[in-house]
Order: sequence, then C-alpha cells, then structure tokens
Amino acid sequence: MVFRRFVEIGRVALINYGPQHGKLVVIVDVIDQNRALIDSPDMVRTQINFKRLSLTDITIPELPRTPPKKVLKKAYEDAEVEQKWANSAWGKKLAVRTKRASLTDFDRFKVMVARVKKSSIVRRELGKMQTSRIFTWFLVTSNSVIMLCCSQQLFNEKQVLFQCFLL
Repeated sequence: MVFRRFVEIGRVALINYGPQHGKLVVIVDVIDQNRALIDSPDMVRTQINFKRLSLTDITIPELPRTPPKKVLKKAYEDAEVEQKWANSAWGKKLAVRTKRASLTDFDRFKVMVARVKKSSIVRRELGKMQTSRIFTWFLVTSNSVIMLCCSQQLFNEKQVLFQCFLL
C-alpha cells in the first residue's frame, strides 16, 4: 500500500498531544523538518512539532501558503472539513470514545440492560431458526445492527432485524 498522507500546505491534521489534544488543524506552512505552522478557524496560529500531529486524509485544495485567517476560514468551510471528519471512520471512533467517557453510572447501567435484552432476543430467535433448520448465516455489521437471515426461499418471509443499543 502506498503512503499518501504527506506533510503539505492544506493538509488537515489532528493534534495528538498537549493542551489542544483532539483538535483538527490545517498545516499552513512548513517551518523545518520537525515543525509546522498550524491554524484553525477557532484557534490562534502557532507552530507545533510533527510528532504532536496525526495527519488525516483530508486536504484543503489550492490553499495558499500562510493565508490570512479570513481566507483559511472560507477554504475550511468550502472543503467541508468538519463534515468529512465526522463521516470518517477515525472521526466516528473518536466521537464514540468521547461519548462513552462522558456516560454517567446510570447511563452505563442502561447500556448493560439493553445489551442483555438484545442478547436474549437474538439467542431466542437464533434457537428457533436452528431448530427449524432454516438457519443460514449470522452477521454483525459495524453500524450496530444484528441481522439473522434465512435460506434464500424463505428470505422474504422470515427475515429478522434487530437494532442494537450500542454506544
């Protein structure tokens, strides 16, 4: 697999260490082999070591070197950086992580109860399908949906779909 995340002007990066941890920034200039000048619409332009940056696949095309704040903000919004980040697997994973970290004790209890209910329903339906010998396959998808599907003849009659409560 070819490496495609190069340090370049307009590359969106995630700060992975320090007081600005978890913040999306744009590289606006490369100072030397170890440091870059970064900026974001809601932060002050500053320099940072490359070791404290994680490069993303998102870039802002045609961004000039060290653009004024107004130009950067417009390019940032035109490139829809926040939407692209929210739709990426990495962004979703970090969102889930922060949501889980912010759960209260009662929220964790509700998640546990929902998982127990889901497991009992799945176990019951799976048992029914196995005893009637129409069980074909079992699939757990990444978007928290569990699907039990039957043989091709009975697919329309006997499809069972459960929505999981997973955070």
